[in-house]
Amino acid sequence: MTARILVVEDDPDISLTLCGFLRQAGYGVSAALDGLQALEHFHQTSPDLLLLDWMLPRLSGLELLRCVREGGRTPVILLTARASEADVLEGFRAGADDYVTKPFRMHEVLARVAAVLRRAQYGAGEAARGRLEVGSLSLDCERREARLSGEALELTVSEFEVLETLLYPLGTHRTPLR
Repeated sequence: MTARILVVEDDPDISLTLCGFLRQAGYGVSAALDGLQALEHFHQTSPDLLLLDWMLPRLSGLELLRCVREGGRTPVILLTARASEADVLEGFRAGADDYVTKPFRMHEVLARVAAVLRRAQYGAGEAARGRLEVGSLSLDCERREARLSGEALELTVSEFEVLETLLYPLGTHRTPLR
């Protein structure tokens, strides 16, 4: 089943760009341009993830985040120009699952979306279990090993994590380890 993402961004150009990239990555996407519209849409559609700007008209992103947290655990990524350490900490205290500052790199946002959705789907301890396979590339997520056509790849921890994050949302097949 395709994850449904609600993009809440008051800048129409940023919203269109985000929605386009997310759709291209295979997600179901809807958008809201202000906080009240987003809250109404959230209650009507129950999205799997919110990609949320902080500075919104009618209801701030932080207020919207607090409303979302009152009713459940839908993952939320704050995507905002507010970049001070105090702002980041306030965002996490309010319940954000991740925090991305503007300007942002689209592929990083896509990787963070995939990672947050994976954590939400499998739970914190479950995300690292199993095997991801795409064509001749396979990742043993429990052992943190990657193979291409059966040959081991020497990857750093960061390289493995990026590869795992990118592979999961791209139609990969995940099998449990026995």
